[in-house]
Amino acid sequence: MTCCRRIFVSDPTIMRRRVYILIISLVAFVLLTLDASTVFVTQGLDHSILAALQHTWTPDRTVFINALTKLSGEVGVITFTLSVLVILIIRRSWSLALFHILALVGALFLFTFMKALIGRERPLTRISEVPEMSFPSGHATMSITMAAVLYFILKPKLKPSWRTSLLFTCALFPLMISFTRIYLNVHYPSDVIAGMALGLIWIFILIKVYFPNDFNDYA
Repeated sequence: MTCCRRIFVSDPTIMRRRVYILIISLVAFVLLTLDASTVFVTQGLDHSILAALQHTWTPDRTVFINALTKLSGEVGVITFTLSVLVILIIRRSWSLALFHILALVGALFLFTFMKALIGRERPLTRISEVPEMSFPSGHATMSITMAAVLYFILKPKLKPSWRTSLLFTCALFPLMISFTRIYLNVHYPSDVIAGMALGLIWIFILIKVYFPNDFNDYA
């Protein structure tokens, strides 16, 4: 029976970078949350962006965007969660399996709670009907959480030369998903920014608690 072996490293540069990202995400989320629950200062810019995107709507493009956005929908999240979980269990990576579950379940709880707390209605002109509230975007929160989990699981297995490509891919995924939510007019841009910020806050706090130091190898 193999067990999970961690080799911890303490890189001040990495730690400072994480702190900066966490602070920026926290400030952005707090400001956007206050705005969404009070004066909605971003309303003018949000509506302008949504209106501009409406001019790009075409049937074929909309079909493609609808398919793309489902990668971070219920089916996509469940498929991702179970697939990664099965692989981790087969590899007997119990610690990472628990981290994986905590990350996804925690993100789901956080954005659901915030939606109920803020209660912002979705944009009036939208391609499809979505029953839940608008702020923050659950797709944005879950996509960035999924990408972060995948990055921190795969990172120790890759050569340094491949890690940049992995980071780029994992960063591109939530940006792509967030764009689909704005294109479909089911979210304001401020919703998806807040959703991504919430996901980053949660994942960095969880990593800090679960993995106090950066890890670079698993056996």
